[in-house]
Amino acid sequence: MNPVSESFRQTIHTTASPAEAFRFFRHETALRDWLCDRAYLNARINGELYFLFPNGYTVQGKFIDYTPDKHLEFSWLTLPDRGQSTVEVTVSETGAGTEVAFTHQNPDETARLKWPDWLENYQSVLEDGIDLRIARRPRLGIMIEEFNPEIAQKIGVPVQQGLRLGGTVEGTGARAAGLLKDDVIFSLNGHPVSDFDSLGVPLQELHAGDQPEVVFYRGSTQQSVPLTLSSFPIFKAPPPAELASQYRKNASEVLAAWADHLSGVTEEQAALQPAEKEWSAREILAHFTLCERDYQGWVADMVNDTPVEDWLQMRPNVITRIQSLVKWLGSLPALQQELSAAQVETADFLENLPESFVNQRKHLYRRAAQWALEVVPSHYYDEHKEQIEKTLLGAN
Repeated sequence: MNPVSESFRQTIHTTASPAEAFRFFRHETALRDWLCDRAYLNARINGELYFLFPNGYTVQGKFIDYTPDKHLEFSWLTLPDRGQSTVEVTVSETGAGTEVAFTHQNPDETARLKWPDWLENYQSVLEDGIDLRIARRPRLGIMIEEFNPEIAQKIGVPVQQGLRLGGTVEGTGARAAGLLKDDVIFSLNGHPVSDFDSLGVPLQELHAGDQPEVVFYRGSTQQSVPLTLSSFPIFKAPPPAELASQYRKNASEVLAAWADHLSGVTEEQAALQPAEKEWSAREILAHFTLCERDYQGWVADMVNDTPVEDWLQMRPNVITRIQSLVKWLGSLPALQQELSAAQVETADFLENLPESFVNQRKHLYRRAAQWALEVVPSHYYDEHKEQIEKTLLGAN
């Protein structure tokens, strides 16, 4: 697509420091948190950059000018149409904070239309750590169950593709719209719905608060209803002392659950694998300890401002690593003690995170805190609790 003639300009006033405001244009994790899905760049003159957005929109370029914490300019080459333009950012300190002067010379149409949203998100993530793409993500509030021709015949619907509801979530638009178990949705906002993946197309153009039309079958009767899309809860990161306190409470509950699971279990039973390539109780314990250690390293990378991914990338699942820890520690009490010690270290680390990190890198602190309070407990109770019980049942 050819560039449009007029340039896009916007000035942003923020309470963030100039260095932090500038950082959000040169750091891969920060860019991913407000601008694009993936970012790769070498922030220096003639350094290359690469941005990947949804729907295949891709940008590559080079830094034309780079003055740390003050000014940068880079080329913006869109793929596959290869329309070329330039982006310039000037950051300056003011009496009330920082001014960010942004200019995109001759942007392509996609960029020209999206920059107001992108820069609104830039300021939100910079100041509050909240990604508006997530905060405004639409929530249907439905639970989905299996659907096939046999089930279609059984519940009396005349379609064989769609989303069969298992129920709706309290407080969401689906519940308010009156959708029920065994309703089969086959159209949302004018787009056909054949399975869960097909929801991606209509939801891309919708936000929380919108009211798309839902067309569905209830038995043999076709119905339609406007459904007000709700939003997902926004995680609020507590202060470090409270974060550590909650983490200690969750950790103590996990340890108590482990003690209950392992009551009366012998070392031989704990070493048994219920099936090939399935972990023993010892190996599951070691896995949790490695998760604690890798989480600490992941947060340490954030504190050091090293680019990070959104998860631990399966490092605690490497079986030879797990087995090495089991071999080194050698017994159930030692494995339990190692997990307890790792949890203590994690909580102390969280309690003493640098104030500059907590207050200035809110998008990273929120990530670390949400993982500690939501992902870690879910990892035990939702992902591994059944596996632990199955493993010990097989051992007995």
